[in-house]
Amino acid sequence: MRRLARRRKLYLQTATLLLIAVGAAVWIARAATADLSRPELKIHAGDLRSFAAEGAMIAAQLRTDHLPRHFRQIESQLLEDKIEQIHRQLRVAHAPSELTVPLESADELARKIGDQIHLLAAEAPPAEEHAVQIKQKLEGAVSRLRDLEENLSQ
Repeated sequence: MRRLARRRKLYLQTATLLLIAVGAAVWIARAATADLSRPELKIHAGDLRSFAAEGAMIAAQLRTDHLPRHFRQIESQLLEDKIEQIHRQLRVAHAPSELTVPLESADELARKIGDQIHLLAAEAPPAEEHAVQIKQKLEGAVSRLRDLEENLSQ
């Protein structure tokens, strides 16, 4: 009798823990794919603009050779991680129909900025002319993101 009661108690505890784990997984999955609002998209665009501007500054300092290799690599890798995190959030986000185009634009810019920052994070620094191209592309992304932010403010 005691044995049966212990076994039943074990099964109930296991079932309860399993139910809690499944519930938590569903809640996390739902939170990760929640609708993206206009202010949230604007915040993501602002963050991307800031990261692109920082990347452009790193590329500009490469040209003057005043940037230690280790600092360039670590800073670029940190930027790359932050951009990848935003890119993942934008990729799985659902947006109302009026935000579909801005969301796709922000997602595309996140990918392009991430590609340029990845070049800065390489072991060997890019050649001077390549650093200039990276800087120009990142500055172009900053401008496009500023326009996107202004459009989202309206």
